[in-house]
Amino acid sequence: MKSREFNQKSSHHYSEKFDNNGTTQKENDNSDIIQVESNNPIKGNENINEPISDNPSDNKGLISGFFNIFSSSDEKIDSLDKVINDCEERLYTHADEASSQQSAINSLIGERNYLLMQLDSLQTAIAKSKNTSSQRVVQLERDHKKLKSLIKLLSSEIE
Repeated sequence: MKSREFNQKSSHHYSEKFDNNGTTQKENDNSDIIQVESNNPIKGNENINEPISDNPSDNKGLISGFFNIFSSSDEKIDSLDKVINDCEERLYTHADEASSQQSAINSLIGERNYLLMQLDSLQTAIAKSKNTSSQRVVQLERDHKKLKSLIKLLSSEIE
């Protein structure tokens, strides 16, 4: 929550409380705040030291005291409601952001898995190609040896 500064204004209600004897504006502000705080007792604890009685008229006073507590703090309740609503809005916003980030992560994981499958199939194709080419090389070497031996045989017969 944002803090609000107290701005002292001239008023006929407080004119007797402020005397201009050379004090600074800040000192006047602080003394006024302290006096205001000390003059306002905490609401709701007027009957704190009184014993609880079974008299219905006393109970009515107690119940009305509770209602006074809640009715006097409507501004506090409204401000707390605003804070709660603000927190809920932030929570839902962050939940939506987290959900969208999670879906983006899931999408990237799916894309990565697809690319890994493609890579695996390419590696398999390369391995098959190497196997085929090495078999072809072995076959060509055999054919080359056969041709050499045939040439040798033919050249020896011609001589």
